[in-house]
Amino acid sequence: MLNRLAVYCLFVGLFVACTLDEPPTPSTFTATPMTTSTVFIAAAATSTPVPTSPPTETVRVIRTSTPPPSFTPPPSATPVPPSFSFPAWVNDPQATVLLVDLRSPTDRDETIISLLNAGTGEQFDLWSSEDDWQVRWQETETGLTLVVPDEPELYQIDVKTGQVSQLPYSTVYPGIPLAPGGRYAADVIDQAVIIIDQQTGQEITLNDPFNGRYPDHVSISWSVDGALLAVQRYDWDEVNSGPAMTGLAVYMADGRLYRYYADTRSWLWAADSSYRLLTAVGDYFENGEPCILDIQINTVDCLGEVTTWHNNDGTIGYYEWLPDGSGISFLYWNRGGRTSGLCIMDLASREIACPINETILAPSNLGADVGGVTYLVDYQWSPDGRYLVLDIDPSSPEGDDRTLTQVATIARDGSQFHLWGFGLSWNAEWRPQIVPAE
Repeated sequence: MLNRLAVYCLFVGLFVACTLDEPPTPSTFTATPMTTSTVFIAAAATSTPVPTSPPTETVRVIRTSTPPPSFTPPPSATPVPPSFSFPAWVNDPQATVLLVDLRSPTDRDETIISLLNAGTGEQFDLWSSEDDWQVRWQETETGLTLVVPDEPELYQIDVKTGQVSQLPYSTVYPGIPLAPGGRYAADVIDQAVIIIDQQTGQEITLNDPFNGRYPDHVSISWSVDGALLAVQRYDWDEVNSGPAMTGLAVYMADGRLYRYYADTRSWLWAADSSYRLLTAVGDYFENGEPCILDIQINTVDCLGEVTTWHNNDGTIGYYEWLPDGSGISFLYWNRGGRTSGLCIMDLASREIACPINETILAPSNLGADVGGVTYLVDYQWSPDGRYLVLDIDPSSPEGDDRTLTQVATIARDGSQFHLWGFGLSWNAEWRPQIVPAE
């Protein structure tokens, strides 16, 4: 859920697009004056976004990867075990498995690293520790990579054999974010974005079409197929402490600028390999109207049915794509009516259904001592779209106290609710889908 932490803000006004005969080059674009009536300033390339050879005029010699900085934290009280005996469901292609950190029921300062079976309610605890173990699924094969904070090594656990091995950092962390497919990578150095062709060893420094209009921060994200790179540039409102204004530029993998949009907000790529991005008109977290930008045809479709459904009763927000791209999901909550849940909007029918509500979440209610109300405050879809991991709290999503947050999993239709204990799912990670052996 790293993308959820991005800042979502208000955009209103006219959508303006221009089409060029040839793909734009870095020298073509200059900053466009911002006015209150113009929000999107877009530049479009007519070609289909597919990887091509980088333009020679922007090529530099490739850098070597930079290893993570060294650190010397306190010694770990619990070393990584030499091996594990995993239950069969951890390797079952039909199982939906979640990796998560939970608080120990006997010691709130102790963390238990666990694997959870969302379908059956089974739990396998790897180990517990007072240290911050940064555990994640390996990206290239079914396995776990463990980052141990008290030693300068990585530990890899093979979930099929249970064996533990050590790896150098460079094996797992090349120092640059790789695009899906592995040929291209991107990096940010001093607000400059660089695309690297791993096959040719060439680098392309991307042109900033806003000429420094958004100087404070840069975030990057690849489309699912690795053909497009979205670059979000931020301008913090430090004077008024308001939400950041951002500019969005989308580049082809060869470094050519595909489209760019001024004074926008953050965007989420659809996970179905389409070139669509999701955002919100207004506040992403509270009562904003979700909108979908289709990069290829350069159109914005705002889903007014969501705000009509809302009808000013309570609050809605936290918009996410369904994993198959067929719809979006969002949270609703009403502090006065003590209601909370999750809804799904199907994009084809434009119908809204709310399979998860306060009645289903009731087993997580901690009682009158902490308000007697149960709110759904965050969630994450499993890759197959069958399950969700939920964060449930007696404080509403607007609150910032998460000391009593409980982690749960649930099926998409609201069945199979499993409450696992205290913790936060923000760093939880679903197991990659396993392709059954033929």
